[in-house]
Amino acid sequence: MKISRIHIVLVILLMPIGIPFAEAQQAIQVVSTTQKESYSWTDKSRLFINGEQATIELSTYGGTELKCEIVRASRHSNKEQAETDLKKLKLIADQSGKTISLRNYVELSGSDKRPESKLKTTYKIQIPINVKGSIEIWNYFGNITVEDISSDMKFKLEFTNLNLTNFSGIAEMKLKYGEINLKNISGIIDLTSNRTNITIENLTGSAEIDATYAELRILKISKALRFAVNADRSEIFLDIASKTLMNYEIKTQNSEVKNLSSKQLESVTDTDGSQKYHYKAAGNTANAVIQLNTGTLNYIVQ
Repeated sequence: MKISRIHIVLVILLMPIGIPFAEAQQAIQVVSTTQKESYSWTDKSRLFINGEQATIELSTYGGTELKCEIVRASRHSNKEQAETDLKKLKLIADQSGKTISLRNYVELSGSDKRPESKLKTTYKIQIPINVKGSIEIWNYFGNITVEDISSDMKFKLEFTNLNLTNFSGIAEMKLKYGEINLKNISGIIDLTSNRTNITIENLTGSAEIDATYAELRILKISKALRFAVNADRSEIFLDIASKTLMNYEIKTQNSEVKNLSSKQLESVTDTDGSQKYHYKAAGNTANAVIQLNTGTLNYIVQ
């Protein structure tokens, strides 16, 4: 009897309030289809991905071709509904000349209803490590991970999170509503964002960031070639490394500035009422320039 009573208690705790027991116990059904492709890849090749609700993983390997595995999946409590909706999730994967095009989209005929299932496309792509080419990615409501890439890249993202690590190419980014993490960047970044949270760590190349309504975290930048930020209605956290070789020039207007360390930046009030802050490591040229109009700057000097 004791075992039986414990079982009943567990059932009650697991059953959501207001949902019948049978419905609460319905398992989510997942149906999927996998497609594998390979393409020739040279320095003149171009990859274009147009994704929607897509997860994109891009990395390098020691081969000679571009390899991709594309999984389309449909999730629903009713397996038949999941299967029906999966048929509406289409994929284009082809090559024309030097351009490889990958695209997922939902296709509806005149009488079709919108899918009831949760649809997702996952791209796992590997390119040869010593061959550059160029890559352009559009994505809406998704996630992207890029590692160890030296190709030139373009991003057009909305409601998408991006993690870019060990990047040595040139990247142009246009972002809306999402989060971006840039780490170990020896290449060149040109980033324009609206309502995007940005973290940049260990920049040794160059970056120019134009951000509106952003939360911007600047970490461990000690020897970048150039770093420029123009932020509007944003919050910035700046961590100035202890052995930095960077000279910082910071200008704030209508903003609150907080020092979170024992060391303070030198500051002066300009004729227009703005505040200017300086940090000099070596020489007189400022290779880190930050401008903040209406927002908050929190900084640490190590």
